[in-house]
Amino acid sequence: MIDHLAILVIYLVPPGDEWLLDLHLARLQQHTRVPYTLYAVDNRLTPELRARLSAQPNLRWVECPPMPAGRYEPDYFFTCLADRAVVDKPSHLVTLHVDSFPLADDWAQHLAGHLTETTPFLTVGRLNTACLFFSRAYYETRGPPFAQTPELNADAAFQEFRVARNIKPHTGIGFVYDAWRRGLGWAELPDTSPPDNDYFCRVYDGMIFHLGGAARLNKVSARAATLAERLPPAYWVLGKLRRLVNRLPAGRLKTKLTGPTHLLSTLLQAGRFRRARANLQRDPAGYLADRLKTVI
Repeated sequence: MIDHLAILVIYLVPPGDEWLLDLHLARLQQHTRVPYTLYAVDNRLTPELRARLSAQPNLRWVECPPMPAGRYEPDYFFTCLADRAVVDKPSHLVTLHVDSFPLADDWAQHLAGHLTETTPFLTVGRLNTACLFFSRAYYETRGPPFAQTPELNADAAFQEFRVARNIKPHTGIGFVYDAWRRGLGWAELPDTSPPDNDYFCRVYDGMIFHLGGAARLNKVSARAATLAERLPPAYWVLGKLRRLVNRLPAGRLKTKLTGPTHLLSTLLQAGRFRRARANLQRDPAGYLADRLKTVI
C-alpha cells in the first residue's frame, strides 16, 4: 500500500521540448491517484520554465550542493533527490524523466504490487531511471545506490556482474548490483509497445511511457540526420562496419573503426527518433491511445 509517493525528476528541458514538459506534467496530474510530492532539480531551466514548474501542485524544489569533480550528473542529482525525499518519510519513491510519464490511473499501485522482500525494486528496459520504483525502507537500508564510482568500476565482483548480466554502466546500476550480489531479484515491466517503426516511443505494461534516446539524440542536428538517411548505402555500410568491428580482436584498428560505426549509428537513429517525436507532438492523446491498443 502506498501512503505517500515521492516522484523524483531532474528537469532538463532543451529548447523546443516545452510541449514535452507540459505533457509530462499533465499526465502526472491526470493519472497519479495516490498522495504524492514531486521532488525536482532545476538543471539549467529557463526562468519561464522554472516558473511554470513552480506553479504545479505538490512540487518541491531540491537545491543540491555543488557536484564534486568526477561525479556523473544524473547519478549525483538522483541521489540528492532521493536523500532529500526520504526525510519526509514517503512509503515509496520513483524516478522519472521529463520524457517519461504514467498512462494509467492505477500505475503507482500497480508498480508497488510487484515489490516483495526478495524483489525490492522495479524498472523498465532492463535498467532505466525513466522509471525506477522502490520503497523507502529498501533505500534507507541499502544506502544511496545510484552512484557509479571509480571504486565500483574497479571492483572485480562488479565486473563479473556486468559480464554475467550484460549490463552497461548506467545511472542506478547500484540497484541491480546490490540485488545480484545478495541473491535478490527485481521486476521489469514488460515492453508492450506495438511492432512499428516508432522504436523510441516505448510503452511498458500499459502503465509507463518513455520517449527513449531524447537526451542523446536531441543533440544531433536535423540536417545531419537527414543527410545520413539520404545516403542509399548508409544502413548497408553500418551493417558491414558492425560485423567487421565485432570480428576484430582488441587493438588499434578496432578502436579506430568503433568511432565511425557509433557516429553513423547515432545519425541514423536520430532520424528515426525525430519522426517518432514528431508523431507524439502532433497528437499526443491520439498517438498514446494508439500505442495502448496492443496491451492485452
